Amino acid sequence: MPLATLRAPARGFIASVLLAAALVTLLVLGLAVVAADQFTKPIFRIRNATWRLARNEPVQPLGVETNDEFEDLARDFTMVAQQIAEHRAQREAFIAERTTLLEQTHAELTDILEHSADGIIGLDPAGVVRIWNHGAERLFGYSSDEAIGRHIDDVLRPSDDKAVRERTVLQREFEREHAVVNFLTEVLAKDATPIRITLTQTMITAPGGRSLGSSLIVRDNRLQSRLEDQMRRSERLAVISVMAAGLAHEINNPLAIIGNRIECMQRDIRDHWSDSPLAADIDTLQQHVERLRDLTSSLLRFARDEQQDAGPIALGAVAESTVALLRRTFATRRLDLALVVEAPVPSIVGHEKAIETVIVNLLLNAADATPAGGVVTLTIRASAGNDAAEIEVCDTGPGVPPGLRERVFEPFFTTKEAGRGTGLGLTVCRSIIDRHRGTIMLDMAPGGGCRFVVRLPLEPIGTTWKELAYS
Repeated sequence: MPLATLRAPARGFIASVLLAAALVTLLVLGLAVVAADQFTKPIFRIRNATWRLARNEPVQPLGVETNDEFEDLARDFTMVAQQIAEHRAQREAFIAERTTLLEQTHAELTDILEHSADGIIGLDPAGVVRIWNHGAERLFGYSSDEAIGRHIDDVLRPSDDKAVRERTVLQREFEREHAVVNFLTEVLAKDATPIRITLTQTMITAPGGRSLGSSLIVRDNRLQSRLEDQMRRSERLAVISVMAAGLAHEINNPLAIIGNRIECMQRDIRDHWSDSPLAADIDTLQQHVERLRDLTSSLLRFARDEQQDAGPIALGAVAESTVALLRRTFATRRLDLALVVEAPVPSIVGHEKAIETVIVNLLLNAADATPAGGVVTLTIRASAGNDAAEIEVCDTGPGVPPGLRERVFEPFFTTKEAGRGTGLGLTVCRSIIDRHRGTIMLDMAPGGGCRFVVRLPLEPIGTTWKELAYS
């Protein structure tokens, strides 16, 4: 058989096979496209939606409509994604609300911490300062930059050996009880000023019991001490009132007898020895008896708080008469008593004998503090603004230390030697001056010694002592 005869059918067969292969390939490609659209595309959409959900991006409906399990899966995924987004939004709103409340609470606590009048100090477990508020800055003088990072014993230094022992007791109590409440001690401020404080220390622990440090609340106890001093002063003044009434009665009886004897001697001198040099001395005794009577009357008024009319007082005349009475007393002590009246001196309204008592007490105190050969100067003048009159007494003694200048006005407190003073003179002076709505101040004189300045206002103080005492 010729070869050409076989070639034609072979070619037809090969062409048929190739055509069939092409058709099969086209069919497979079509099926692949359909499969990709039916299976792969929904999977990619779900995968991309999952990534967006993980990135907290909004998830839109996937739009899968294949009428099979993929459509159900896409619908369920969209619903779950929406629930997750809603839950996430609620959680973020809750977190934002709690964050706002936390920030507000933090700001309030910070404001309370920083503006508390008490010192609030935070310590780590080793006792190193971590928190130092404005109250601690004001109380001790250290800024927060100076205090933070230093050990508490380097900042709150004990003032003396007693304070060191108190600090040891405090540490033992804190280690045993993990808290110390209202512990009274004394420490030194930055400028080495001793400060009496009340200290409360509390341990701060983690939930597991591990110590995170401690907190200190430090309160200035000086104000309470001053209040206690005022209470004691009030109690002493009450005792003084009772004592003054009793002393005045006891003194008035012998004064009355002495006064009667002096009057008899004055009458005998006038009748029989009119030119006797004793007449002047007897008259001086009579003046002192009258002054003592006025003093006891003032003590009774002080004790009983009786009403008494006030009137105009010429301070210059009162000062001159007082100096005349005391000049001999000063001379026997070899002291010079100088009087300076700076004209014009306005009159004040008050009780003349009480003001005289103030001047006498100040001059006698100055005489007691001045050594022989010294000078005591009494000055009467108007104030700088001409709204008050001033009484100034200066001496050339050793002066009063700054720490005792306020205490000299306390009842029964005196810097004099035992038996030379009762500690009541300046207390009575302050009481009288307070009733005249005035002030009394003590400082150093320009040349050394003490300088008392009494300032009495010019305006009327009222018509009775009772108004003065309670207005």
